[in-house]
Amino acid sequence: MKIPDIRLLTAEQCRALHNDNAQTLDGLPIGAQGVLPVTTTTWNDYYRCAPPPADEPWWLCRETTPTTYDGLLWVDHGLAAFAGHFPGAPVLPGVILLLWMEQAAGDAFGPLTFTGLRDVKFRAPVTPGTHLLLRLTRDTGRVTFAWSCAGERRAQGVLLHHD
Repeated sequence: MKIPDIRLLTAEQCRALHNDNAQTLDGLPIGAQGVLPVTTTTWNDYYRCAPPPADEPWWLCRETTPTTYDGLLWVDHGLAAFAGHFPGAPVLPGVILLLWMEQAAGDAFGPLTFTGLRDVKFRAPVTPGTHLLLRLTRDTGRVTFAWSCAGERRAQGVLLHHD
């Protein structure tokens, strides 16, 4: 699927995730409260941002509350993580999903001292050209995470931490 097609498919999901607490992508105008002024900027402005470097995820939209995080990202064909994993049938390594989840948890909930993982399951492969939804839920000493695509769970588990 080409990037313009995926942008059309994810527009409704991004709109559903966005609220006054939404974080915006770098380079977009931000109001005094630190949020995108939705009344003056269309959702197409999200998609005019340049893609990130090839080794980073392309977050289309993110929403954070004190105890939850929802983020929608595009798994670009050009990610360096696909190189050699597996030639002819690329699959995103599970460790990359864990890295992105840990980074999102730190961004969403502030500095946490991560102490381990529990009940991690990789249920289905993630291939290039996929859009993924990450859901994080913070509780005392733990962050529960779930990666899904089109309603299908791709990975899940619990990140343990010290508050």
